[in-house]
Amino acid sequence: MNPASAQRSTIGGDVARRVLMLSTTARDGIMTAAVLDRAGIVVHTCSDIEEMVREMGRGAGALLVAEEALLAPGTGALAHELSTQPPWSDLPVLLLARAGAVSRFVDQVLQTLANVIVIERPVRITTLVSAVRAALRARARQLDLRDLLQGLQQADRRRTEFLATLAHELRNPLAPLTTTLALLERTRPTPAAAQPHYAVMGRQLDHMGRLINDLMEMSRVMRGKIALHPEVLALDGVIRDAVELSRPILESRRQVLTMTDLPPGLTVRGDGVRLAQVFANLLNNAAKYTPQGGHIEIAACARADKARVTVRDDGSGIPPESLESIFEMFVQANDTARAAQGGLGI
Repeated sequence: MNPASAQRSTIGGDVARRVLMLSTTARDGIMTAAVLDRAGIVVHTCSDIEEMVREMGRGAGALLVAEEALLAPGTGALAHELSTQPPWSDLPVLLLARAGAVSRFVDQVLQTLANVIVIERPVRITTLVSAVRAALRARARQLDLRDLLQGLQQADRRRTEFLATLAHELRNPLAPLTTTLALLERTRPTPAAAQPHYAVMGRQLDHMGRLINDLMEMSRVMRGKIALHPEVLALDGVIRDAVELSRPILESRRQVLTMTDLPPGLTVRGDGVRLAQVFANLLNNAAKYTPQGGHIEIAACARADKARVTVRDDGSGIPPESLESIFEMFVQANDTARAAQGGLGI
């Protein structure tokens, strides 16, 4: 067996869960890699400490190092790399040491390096494999913690952005309300002359009311307080209700809405109010990101025992990098053109 065949390829695999190995001789490396390979463990054999440090930057689940290999130059770079790990990380180091009492060198390694497990040689195959698997399981929990922390940080950032957007959205109606109220107090117009001012105030209050209703809906969703009332519904009726909800924004932007393929006999079981809200939200989003005078189409059809509703538009679309997270709370496509359209991402 040659070194190339003893080392499993990590191309296409998860490099963050592989074992980086540094042995004293090529023969020892080949034999150890073969043993771990048969156990289904991905191993990358390093030629020296410098390569191990480089590969750690790409990702590793554990280090498997022979005691003698650490006598070579570069141990300080390895210790530095281990000491600069992020807070969630404590990379396991399995040290293959000579049998007998712990030498001064091993004791120094234990004090210098971080999470070290000493395995005395000669070592049984089952002992080696079980120790490596235990180290990889511990590393997997660290990686899960990393993902959890990253998710929490991302959620916190989204909440911060949401609060900033909410403050902006709530402040926008206040300026025309304040201006119009001051104008009415200063000029004291007749009832007829005041009607346009009342209309301005009414539109702004309606806008604030919609924002507050959205916030209340979000609160109920997050607390699990949404009550659904499912019943058998005619799907075309639900879609027409949604169109009526969205008609004001469609008309204000002079957009053409086409309803096609709405089978009159197609029924679904669901909550009519919530389904109309879902479809209206899709239409509203399509209207926001479609140019004035653009075209929007909503269609429905039966697929086996399910109904499929499709909304299409000739607007800007959703960036591919946003598709995975677009339906999560507070998420909005992150570019200036979309931010200018408003909305809270809820």
